[in-house]
Amino acid sequence: MNRFASALLAGRLLPQPVLRQMLTPVPGSRAGSNIDKYGLGVIITKLPCGITVYGHGGTLDGYLTGVTAQSGGTHTLAWVINGSWGVENQIALMDKAYIAEFCGRRQHASSSPAGPRPR
Repeated sequence: MNRFASALLAGRLLPQPVLRQMLTPVPGSRAGSNIDKYGLGVIITKLPCGITVYGHGGTLDGYLTGVTAQSGGTHTLAWVINGSWGVENQIALMDKAYIAEFCGRRQHASSSPAGPRPR
């Protein structure tokens, strides 16, 4: 999944005009989170630290899986969540994982200057 996302976002799978259209948010779209938008088959997530990632996921019998990556495909994250916590809780957990993975120790809008930073 990581290799696929990397190749897609590096522009090795689709012509640039098609990839650009795919990664453009559909006006007014949301995927159940206050930080997500939807493109053509791609969830576009602008993280509080300013980084935007692109990916998609799916569910099957208590599992939520997916992959996301930064533009250019140099940093990717494939994941699986198991359990039946409800989609809202799973989306909140994914958002936290994205922030931890892609923002690292960068300060972001939801933490105070003196408070702890995400790990």
